[in-house]
Amino acid sequence: MGCDIHVFVEHKLWYGERKGEWFSCDHYRKNTYFGTDECEPEFEVIEIYGGRNYTLFSILADVRNYGDNEPISMPKGLPSDCCKDILDESNRWGCDGHSHSYFTLKELMDWKESHPIATHQGYVSAQAANELDRDGKIPDCSWQDGNIKGQTWRKWSKPNTSLDGLISALKERTREIFYIYDDNDPRIAERSEDIRIVFWFDN
Repeated sequence: MGCDIHVFVEHKLWYGERKGEWFSCDHYRKNTYFGTDECEPEFEVIEIYGGRNYTLFSILADVRNYGDNEPISMPKGLPSDCCKDILDESNRWGCDGHSHSYFTLKELMDWKESHPIATHQGYVSAQAANELDRDGKIPDCSWQDGNIKGQTWRKWSKPNTSLDGLISALKERTREIFYIYDDNDPRIAERSEDIRIVFWFDN
């Protein structure tokens, strides 16, 4: 059975009476199935990231850690000051959601900078194993079950790019929320502790 991630975004309000409060900055769309089931909300989140990348999952929360990667931390649960929108969505998932956690953009960027290499391991084809052993060619695919004829177990390392898509999307959301118009504006780094992802998994 596969595992999927559900990622939501909050930013910290920076002025007014609610300054310092975490607030949802997700994008929404009309839910096609609203009205067909009492559990279906009228609007659904357009998640900032929706891929199935087990190396990323292992880094974020030690979930599906087949490569023996060091996670940023073990799951921390939902933040104590989480906004109501995300709390409601977590409650809607109920026990189907697991390994809840959260990280600021700064935490993600700092971890990537200090961990440039990710490890992978799994069964690969005989040809892929030979190319890895002989030429150092990274396998295009691998799997964890050992039931395919001719497969063999290998472990390898490669540059850690698993966080890149998530960090890039979160930087773009930072620019949007804090009215920053230049990719290289230092305010992105300055605001990196004022925006965070909250996430969980389901199998």
